[in-house]
Amino acid sequence: MTLELRSCIVDLERRTVHRRDAENGTLTHREALLLAFLADRSGATVSRQSLLREVWGYDPAVVSRACDNAVRRLRAKIETDPGAPDHILTVHGEGYRFEPLRPSESTEPVGAPASQIWLGDVALDLARHVAIGADGEVELTVRECTILSTLLAAEGQVVSREDLFRAAWQQRLVRQRALTSAIHRIRRKLGVGSEAAERLVTVARGGFRLDRARRPTVPVPPDRFVGRIRVLRTLADLVAKEGCVTLVGFGGVGKTRLALQLVRSLDDQGRPGPRWFCELAAARSRRQIVQVVAAALEVRLGDEPVDQLGRVLCGRGTALLVLDNAEHVAAEVASLVERWCGLAPRLTILTTSRHRLDLRGERLCALPPLHDDEARELFEERARAVLPSFRVRPPQNAVLQRVLDLLDGLPLAIELAAARVVMLDLEELVTRLEQQLQVLSTVERDRPTRHLSLRATLAWSWSLLDPEERAAVGCLAVFRNDFALAAGEAVIEAEAGPLDVLQGLVQKSWVQRTDDGRFRLLRCIVEYAEELTERVRLDAAEHRHGAYFAAMGTDDALEALRREGGHDRLRALMRSLDDIVAACERAVARADPEQAVPTLRLAWSVLLLRGPFTRIWSLADGVRALRGLTEEALLRVERVRGHAASMLRKMEDACSIDTDNLARARRVGDVRFEAMILIALGGTHRWQGRRSEALATFTSALARARHAGDRRLEGLAYANLATASWQLGHADDSRAHLEAALVIHRELGNRISEGITLSNLGLWHSGRGDAIEAKLCQEAALTVQQQIGDRASMAHTRRRLAMLEIDAGRLDAALVHLRAARALERELGNREGEGRVRYQLGVLHLQTGDLDAARTEIEACLAIQRAVGNRRTEGNALVRLGQILAARGRSGDARLHIEMGLSHLRAMEERKDEGEALMALAQLHAEQGQRTAARRCWQDAQAVFTEVGASTSAAALDTEVATWETRWAQAG
Repeated sequence: MTLELRSCIVDLERRTVHRRDAENGTLTHREALLLAFLADRSGATVSRQSLLREVWGYDPAVVSRACDNAVRRLRAKIETDPGAPDHILTVHGEGYRFEPLRPSESTEPVGAPASQIWLGDVALDLARHVAIGADGEVELTVRECTILSTLLAAEGQVVSREDLFRAAWQQRLVRQRALTSAIHRIRRKLGVGSEAAERLVTVARGGFRLDRARRPTVPVPPDRFVGRIRVLRTLADLVAKEGCVTLVGFGGVGKTRLALQLVRSLDDQGRPGPRWFCELAAARSRRQIVQVVAAALEVRLGDEPVDQLGRVLCGRGTALLVLDNAEHVAAEVASLVERWCGLAPRLTILTTSRHRLDLRGERLCALPPLHDDEARELFEERARAVLPSFRVRPPQNAVLQRVLDLLDGLPLAIELAAARVVMLDLEELVTRLEQQLQVLSTVERDRPTRHLSLRATLAWSWSLLDPEERAAVGCLAVFRNDFALAAGEAVIEAEAGPLDVLQGLVQKSWVQRTDDGRFRLLRCIVEYAEELTERVRLDAAEHRHGAYFAAMGTDDALEALRREGGHDRLRALMRSLDDIVAACERAVARADPEQAVPTLRLAWSVLLLRGPFTRIWSLADGVRALRGLTEEALLRVERVRGHAASMLRKMEDACSIDTDNLARARRVGDVRFEAMILIALGGTHRWQGRRSEALATFTSALARARHAGDRRLEGLAYANLATASWQLGHADDSRAHLEAALVIHRELGNRISEGITLSNLGLWHSGRGDAIEAKLCQEAALTVQQQIGDRASMAHTRRRLAMLEIDAGRLDAALVHLRAARALERELGNREGEGRVRYQLGVLHLQTGDLDAARTEIEACLAIQRAVGNRRTEGNALVRLGQILAARGRSGDARLHIEMGLSHLRAMEERKDEGEALMALAQLHAEQGQRTAARRCWQDAQAVFTEVGASTSAAALDTEVATWETRWAQAG
């Protein structure tokens, strides 16, 4: 917006002041807002309270001299005499009044840039003697410039031929037609038939008149534009070509703001051609749309207004017409856009709408919600606007992220929420945002009515949907997260066909399509749709939602997930985990075991890979309590409970559940489930240290799997037999079982079990002292597990890789693996696994000499392992804590801890770990000079390592013994 005043020209958009009588200057952001506010109310008295409320955003009860001080500074910049102002006048006892410059006072501003003197779509630079149009510069003669200057000085008034003669020819005798010829040449240079030429009017028997047309203006944004850099560039590229461009997005996503910023950026870049901004929110018909555009173009409409505007737009050359908020009159806008683009080949029309216009050649620019960093920047910017002291300290980052997650990156929602920081801190805001539609509103008067609250924005869009589309949105509101196309079609019930309705909702921006081809609803839409959808309709949608996921939890469907290509489907199901759990919870709530059991099993198949394991435990308890469960259904529910208990290291519970379930499987004659439960029981026995019993159980499981003809379970039985055989010292049997398991897993395409078996094969090579082959196997296992997203197995493999790196002396690489494993175990909710990682971290810090860090990790490990009952890791941790205490000089405490750890390991029959503990005790005796005791411990350790075939540990023992014997020999 440009204001011409007595002493200067003020560009409110760029906040520049071009003075006639002094140096040019600039306005602050607040001064520009104040001047624009007063100028919009020219001739009217505006109270100080109104200025403080509308320009400064102060509460009505606030008393401040801020506006008086700002007026004083503003007068100094724009008035000829600030003490006797011409424009900003004081109304004593009330406020201020703005008086504009009268047309007769308008003159060409000295020193103003050429872009300030516009005639239609042509800029006049009379100082340089040129006219600048869409096709470039045209040179003007001195006399032509004089004629134009004279007409400009009397803008809107008739200048007689005699006055023009005197000004241009200075009383020289010339023929009358010389003036007519000069006017003709001026029109030709401005563009025959163009809007600029039409502004130079011939008045019959009077003279000539110039109706100056200022450069078209757009609304001045009230605040700084944030983010959207990439989208802005894309939109700028699209509007650089003629034709129709549609900016589409949901209400409140920032379409209007982006369009305004686009026009501003084009101005800043100096791109030629006029630009007009037309707000269509109030238009309800074709006629009203035409009137809005005519007002922007400053055209008086005739008999054929549509074609008339088309010809005017054609005459203005390369131009941009912005039609904002067109969704409610989309059909009318589409026909007008098509007609105008046909009549004006150099015209670009940018339409903002919640859905496309469906025109041939239409170029679309979809406006998605803000990214996380953009959303945070916008929130903090708007929060500081209402509360200048607002700052987010590091401990609050997680809370702010939760706020932003709830707001879905929707700019309107972010701005409305940020305005609440005056009354609510971030923690309180999170609580309130659980009901977004209640808290997200404002009292700002300069916002459109539909943007005063999030509910108003949704109501505006809801009114544009047909009944079938509204019903479909209500159905889709049952999803907890984004969803696949097939899931959406399964839930929608529509006569027109689910696919067509869903496509319509995507086009109208009610449903967002993600980059990977899935779909989602914003949280605010879900809340709004749930309010307006009948409970009966929601219940039916929830039942269809549950049926869709229950079909994936049958025996055959789950078995397919563990075969060729199944890992891809499992990875896709990870995105739907919240919906699978919701389907199960809803089935439990309505006492529907037919959906509850399969959705429980499907949820466990996903949670087994990504955790947390505690989530399935409570879910399974709810399903188990349902009435009417058949024996077969209970068998499947209890298998989930037993497996979850095992993963949570509730081993007594796991053993009890699986023992009962084994009897149940035998009663119903389900051999396949019998094999499955035997494998689980064997794992429990092994974890409890009952290794011979574990080996026998796995052998029985292998026989039952073969009897059932289930190759997958046969492969799992082989893999578990390998571990049990290794722990009993049967290395050759262990290798044969691992290779048999690997063949079966690869034959079936069971990549989950393939990754686990590769890791176990790496452990076997490590135990045989082949570090190179061990690392290759572990890295191959990690690659498979990362591809399928098996986070539980990834944590195990990273721990094993860390141990290999420690043995090789690459401690930094080991630290990377251990930190990654710790993060994975925490995400999984696996406390016992986290304890093991912390043990390894303690060992690593002990090797680097960081005793404080080592003690912190080992003590944390001890606390965890005592809580979960893992006596093996507890024993190892006690030994390491003894070594730390010994390094601190506390020999008595050190010996006590090492001997306690040794006792635990002997009770668990952990022979190799027992040997390592004996080495630690021998070293403590040696450091205290107790040579006999040290030699006795070394001999015991050597016997253990020989028995279990731990060649690496035996070699390390030999080196340590030789070192101490040499030291003692030298000491005599």
